Amino acid sequence: MNKLLILSAAVLTLCACSDEKEKEEGNVSQILASDEPVVDVKVLKRGDFAYETISNGKIEASKKANMNFSSSEPVTEIFVVNGQKVSRGQKIATIDKYKLQSQLSSSKSSLDKAFLALQDALISRGYYIK
Repeated sequence: MNKLLILSAAVLTLCACSDEKEKEEGNVSQILASDEPVVDVKVLKRGDFAYETISNGKIEASKKANMNFSSSEPVTEIFVVNGQKVSRGQKIATIDKYKLQSQLSSSKSSLDKAFLALQDALISRGYYIK
């Protein structure tokens, strides 16, 4: 009785395995056996692109530039917009010039004062100054 039970279980297992392989092979052959692909060909013409591409993700610029100013004055004007192409030497922004002009005039006054002090020292030692 045990031998008969084991023999029948083995036969059922072999039959079940062979059916699945045939089904899998049938599915594969059905998927692979298809008609020739259909390709539409159009002549390329100049014109407007009237299609919209929708995609998810992040876009990053391939080139970036950090703008560093020599002073930390506030920006008063910006001459370009975000995404606009710029060329070398193009004016992009201006900064507040009040402090810089004040420092320049102070430095010029100090230079004039130092020059007068130099002339005074040279004259006191007997040099002739033109």
